[in-house]
Amino acid sequence: MATKIVKPTANGTKYVFHIRKDAKWSNGDPVTAADFEYSWKRSLNPKNNPVYTYIFSGIKNADAIIAGKKSYKTLGIKATGKRTLTITLDHPMTYFNKLMAMPVFMPQDKTFVQKVGVKNYGTSSKNTVSNGAFKITGWTGTNDTYTLKKNTHYWDKKAIKLDEIKYQTVKDANTAHNLFTSGKLDDATISGVTAKNLQKNKDLKSVPKAWTYYLQVNQRNGQPLANKKLRQAISLAINRKSLTSKVLADGSTPASSFVSPGTSTDPTTGKDFSKETSTSTAQNVTKAKQLWLKAARKPISLGR
Repeated sequence: MATKIVKPTANGTKYVFHIRKDAKWSNGDPVTAADFEYSWKRSLNPKNNPVYTYIFSGIKNADAIIAGKKSYKTLGIKATGKRTLTITLDHPMTYFNKLMAMPVFMPQDKTFVQKVGVKNYGTSSKNTVSNGAFKITGWTGTNDTYTLKKNTHYWDKKAIKLDEIKYQTVKDANTAHNLFTSGKLDDATISGVTAKNLQKNKDLKSVPKAWTYYLQVNQRNGQPLANKKLRQAISLAINRKSLTSKVLADGSTPASSFVSPGTSTDPTTGKDFSKETSTSTAQNVTKAKQLWLKAARKPISLGR
């Protein structure tokens, strides 16, 4: 929605973006700087039970807002004009422009959201607007099939060659594959046994993505896994190579860092950040048993 990628000022802590004049929502509303400000602050409003707040860290006052020390209204983003958006950071972030491509930083049509109500917004196609190349249609909020139709208000609609894309949510990988082979799907995501059995299939495409999945356990006080040794024991008992190759079987590899391989390199060393922050993922059942027994010697309060 911006006219161009901008360079920061004020020692790398201030960004001023200009929204393109022909940017519109799928209902015809103009995309404004206020839509961005509204969206970001709404994402940090504690009344909305925000769950992806840490990604805002580095933006002025974000950490204090997340900690409950400041109001979400103090976040360092402000519409300083109808199409002018000013963002202030707590400290320079060289990757900030790339960060802005993440969905959580996308705008929301303030006028539309308030019209349908915040509880109804995004629950069906009639309660959803977009500013991209397509708009969603035929989605009730619960059905498994819907259509993305060309957004006639999109600023660069001439560059879009497709008129529509039909989507179907298929929860079972084997069913997805059967629909694909019968010509009812052009693309299907598969995993598990289905993926494992199709490794030599000419139609199989493995696409690397910068995603890192992990299991998060209940570490609250009074819970068994609040015990560090128990968590370490469970971690060491897991065979990640077997898990990724035989269970997921979708091309995933064991994660040894939160940073995905190939995402970025250390400018001072030239090394992959993933390798620099890597830890061992090797299975060690013997050590796992030792840690488990040590933890078992101490009483564990289950709490309520």
